[in-house]
Amino acid sequence: MELDGFRLSPDQIAVLYKSSLVVIPGARKVSGGFDGQKNVPPAADSQRLNGPETAPVNAGAAAKAPAAALPAANAPLKFMGNNKRHILLLVRDPSAVFLDEKTFQFLISIMDACKLSMEDVALVNTAHTGTRSLTDIAGELGSQIILFFGIPLSEMELPMVFPNYQVQAYGGKTYLGADPLVGIAADRMQKGLLWGSLKQLFQL
Repeated sequence: MELDGFRLSPDQIAVLYKSSLVVIPGARKVSGGFDGQKNVPPAADSQRLNGPETAPVNAGAAAKAPAAALPAANAPLKFMGNNKRHILLLVRDPSAVFLDEKTFQFLISIMDACKLSMEDVALVNTAHTGTRSLTDIAGELGSQIILFFGIPLSEMELPMVFPNYQVQAYGGKTYLGADPLVGIAADRMQKGLLWGSLKQLFQL
């Protein structure tokens, strides 16, 4: 399946946005294409925080995140998705809670091409994880496959160097680095590189 010209059907949209934001011990999660997304509703219009306190959450996060002190390493980890297949998606966008709406839709299309959904993954915006290392985040979520977009390889704390778009196994985990999602969405060559790597990673 190619990545250009992807569209979400109404049934796919209903599945993607059916879940709520919930808090579990030690972590928070939100459950939630490539080009050409139109008329897709905001990613969290119907989502809510379950439990004693409620607060609206904009999963697409088109609005800028409010200025605040960096969270401590022991603060609950915010992530989007149900993490059923222990696939970690690391991004970095200081202006959004997770991703802006357009980039989020592009990410959804990538996952759909890989036969994945937000049920399978945990999306973490490392701009808001405070002093946690990326190794700590992967350990906390039990991640087995780690995709990092626009994040320097040095921050992964691995004892080897490998280029973007190369699938790399180490320590019982599989890693794949790539350019920032917003850049990939606008560059056909980068899309091709990413798609080739994803086909290898997920045996598509």
